[in-house]
Amino acid sequence: MQIMGPLESRNLDFKVVIILSMEEGSFPPQPDAGSFIPYNIRNGFHLSVPRDQDAAFAYYLYRLLQHTEKGYLFYTPLSEGVGGREPSRFLLQLSAEFPKHRIFSTPEKLSAVTLKLQPPTLKLSVAERNKLLELLQREKGLSPSAINTFLDCRLKFYYQYIARIQEPAAFSEELDARSLGSVLHKLMEILYEPFCNTGIVSPEKLLKQKEKITEALNTAFEEVLQEKDLSQTLQGRNLLIRSVLEQYATQIIDTDAKLEDLKLIAQEISLVHSIEVSAFGEKISVNIGGKVDRIDQVKGINRIIDYKTGKDDTEIKSLSLLIEGENEKRNKAAFQLWVYAWVWEKLNPGENLTLGLYTVKDLFLSNYRDWE
Repeated sequence: MQIMGPLESRNLDFKVVIILSMEEGSFPPQPDAGSFIPYNIRNGFHLSVPRDQDAAFAYYLYRLLQHTEKGYLFYTPLSEGVGGREPSRFLLQLSAEFPKHRIFSTPEKLSAVTLKLQPPTLKLSVAERNKLLELLQREKGLSPSAINTFLDCRLKFYYQYIARIQEPAAFSEELDARSLGSVLHKLMEILYEPFCNTGIVSPEKLLKQKEKITEALNTAFEEVLQEKDLSQTLQGRNLLIRSVLEQYATQIIDTDAKLEDLKLIAQEISLVHSIEVSAFGEKISVNIGGKVDRIDQVKGINRIIDYKTGKDDTEIKSLSLLIEGENEKRNKAAFQLWVYAWVWEKLNPGENLTLGLYTVKDLFLSNYRDWE
């Protein structure tokens, strides 16, 4: 049993829901009058007004009941003495929407509305079936991110990759985590580009690339953010983020400069391999893979490297844990590398290969273990 308020119940689904204090003035609560700004002025300047609070609590209630099989909504009647009030307007609205469910008295001298609801079920139509087959047979196929989404939540996979329902773009004056990672990837691609022709990465030439970080970072910002004038973007907190990215790039270069016989094979390269699967009674070919940040070679052993700016775990207890969808601590970053390794093995059978996560925050730790 979980006990919480309406606010904490957002994005949570329960089969049985019990809501107490469904009296008018408690749900929704009385509007907060602790303001010297009159209602008309608040309304005229689009500030929050009581109806906004009522709308929020209406959303909480209907969102909570959306996937509920049975709900018990209790209130203390006005006729039951001290503390009794009129039933909430939401109860009256639910009674109108669900006429078969009546308000009745219980031995505890409370009243309740009992709702027996059937949560909606998703049925795969012919059109959606065709969309799924189209996705599976697409040239790019399924990326590790798409497979991770499927393992975590199949409904989210459907919304994102089948129905193509995208999250609304949120405007922010500060760089978000995704943009920060994209800028770092582009920055490292620019700094290591001179070594792509020969493949040989000498420590001396690599350390000289630190002098070009500032210029390369400007280019990375322009390409990722699609802005030619960065004077307005790189202000305030974004200046701090820029400084952090410079330190990240410096630390990656210093880490690579310590490696012996480092050779660069490719950057931002697509690794894709097709497999045959059964779908809806048909045999189809599905491409599996994605874009790898970097492939290099150290002491004759190939490495697949992925840059990470977050707090990703670098340990794997077992391969079976990587595909357990119900495991909240499933290592998604390791699964991504594991998919790349599988594709590499199919394309280059018999070659030595190891995987590496460049979790840039860990590179600054004194106990960071260099690759051997």
